[in-house]
Amino acid sequence: MSYTQALIRQAQAEGVGFRIAAPQGLKVVGKPETVQRWLPTLKPHKPQILDVLLADERQRIMQHMVEWNERAALMTNASTCAEQAEIMAWH
Repeated sequence: MSYTQALIRQAQAEGVGFRIAAPQGLKVVGKPETVQRWLPTLKPHKPQILDVLLADERQRIMQHMVEWNERAALMTNASTCAEQAEIMAWH
């Protein structure tokens, strides 16, 4: 785990949340006193935090695409509505 990943996880453990805002924006959310305490530590690392969050988001999107492609392949090969319903229940 990189320093930036550890920093994000530590802030999250204390209730700080991160939201990617367009373009190149980062919104830090949580209890105001917690956010205010963390901002001086987080601000110098904003570009790295964005890089980590964007990489995590790309990974989640790719995983969803793989899952949907697998489901589509199974559905294409299912010959009956019952088989399709069973596949939908699995995924």
